[in-house]
Amino acid sequence: MNQFLGEKAGESQMEQKSAERCSFSEDSRLSRRQIRAIPFFVFARNIEEGARNSKIGRNTFTRWMKNEAFRQEFRRVRDEIMREAIGRLQLSLHRAVDVMADLLDAEEKSIRLRAAQGIIENFFKIKETNEFEERLEKIEAVLFERKGSVL
Repeated sequence: MNQFLGEKAGESQMEQKSAERCSFSEDSRLSRRQIRAIPFFVFARNIEEGARNSKIGRNTFTRWMKNEAFRQEFRRVRDEIMREAIGRLQLSLHRAVDVMADLLDAEEKSIRLRAAQGIIENFFKIKETNEFEERLEKIEAVLFERKGSVL
């Protein structure tokens, strides 16, 4: 089993697998205790839960978070786990879209309606996000040009 988390009843399989695959840097500025505690706090819903599961006091964690090396490692681990989760979601996306599209042909009218609504809502969310990103990129380009001309 996982060397960092052990077998906790409240853990999901994804949390266990993510923590098992998570690489930890060999930062000599951090103790083994600090390195072992990080996954508990990354997966916790709040500091109290992380403290309880890791058997690290809340005040200890708060003090550790004031340490730049600990904060950097905490963020690195959190970001690595998030990248993995996003990757897994992306792999399932095509299947999910296929399921919604198949539901458009369901016999029950209410199922067809909900599928159609879901597809339309998601389409407009994606469209809005893409438009927002394009606008933001244009603003950033203008700001970069202005900053460059001032230098």
